[in-house]
Amino acid sequence: MSDPSFTPSAIYFDTEPLLGAGWPTPSAQLLQMMSQADKLRFRLCLPDVVTQELEGHWIRELVEEWDRANAQIGSLNRKARSVVKFTTLPALPANDELRATLRKLVNDFNARFRIVPTTKRPLEEFVGLAIRRGATFKDKGHGFQDSVILCSVVDDMIANGFVNAFLVTHDGMFKSSGAADIARAASVTLKVVSTLDELEGLLREHLSAIVRAHYEKENTQLMEALNAQRHDLEDYLVKNLTVTSSELGVWQTIRKIESLHVVLIENVHSTIGMDEDDKSEDSNEVKVSVDVKVGLTLDILEYSPPDPARLKVGEEVVPAPNPVPSRAEFFLLHGKYREVIVVVEGIAAKTENGYSRIQFTSARLKQDDYYSYHSLPTYTR
Repeated sequence: MSDPSFTPSAIYFDTEPLLGAGWPTPSAQLLQMMSQADKLRFRLCLPDVVTQELEGHWIRELVEEWDRANAQIGSLNRKARSVVKFTTLPALPANDELRATLRKLVNDFNARFRIVPTTKRPLEEFVGLAIRRGATFKDKGHGFQDSVILCSVVDDMIANGFVNAFLVTHDGMFKSSGAADIARAASVTLKVVSTLDELEGLLREHLSAIVRAHYEKENTQLMEALNAQRHDLEDYLVKNLTVTSSELGVWQTIRKIESLHVVLIENVHSTIGMDEDDKSEDSNEVKVSVDVKVGLTLDILEYSPPDPARLKVGEEVVPAPNPVPSRAEFFLLHGKYREVIVVVEGIAAKTENGYSRIQFTSARLKQDDYYSYHSLPTYTR
């Protein structure tokens, strides 16, 4: 339950919510909430450990995509059998060079945060926490980086006199009793906020009625424009949305996505009225973001193992080494249905009368769903 009387002095961010908001290119929703926090005089804080994790994640993903692309080119060359030759991608720059270029890209974004120094607590304290399953530690010592982030945040609150703060994180271990003990020992209150949607609701409680009415008016105008371009939106998603089976919570092989349709246009955001840095080069254009509930119809390849052998007492079945299922053991399930939330970013023209000429620029599965498969509905025939 939200507590309107809880007023944070600062808002700290963990890694996953920022990745879910499109980092290093932040979503309109994140930019909108950062602007609201600035107006409310809530300090925006980014642990240095989180900045390192963000950079490391981006570089790892880039290297993995590069490897996959070259592997596909190699497969294509083998298929072509020298009839035609395709060139592999050039070598990537060194990691240090990639990191330096990435930091230039996010420099303006990071400048809106106060970077939180890494805790100076001794290693012996973390060893003790790991043994006692304190802070965010789990079995076998897992949770070290989260514990460093937690202690860095708490130490920063003490150093700056912040009695109350939000920590935006998808990681449930920050809500553990061990994490609560760390904050309690420091005489601070750290409220864990699980999603950007939840943070948005909490910030709105602190806005004046006039400001809330302004956002509601803007949202209504943007929703009207999006519904007017519903066909364009659906067409964009058909051509540009890509998903994996694990992202959909489907653990079988997806043979084909038969169709996609927009079920509902939900939460909308824009950067109207924010800092000039949040606008595109054209002063009449703003960034927009929308959550779209999408229905997907899937063809799924299901594995049906053969009936087990009949046994007598004392008999033993010795499995074949690395058995390969035969084609007869698979069957295709047509028309399996799945609904997911997709975040679509875009650029829109803004006038006093509303929004128009929305150009969609990117689409991705909403990360809140991606990291919580249990929140997705099961597929049905």
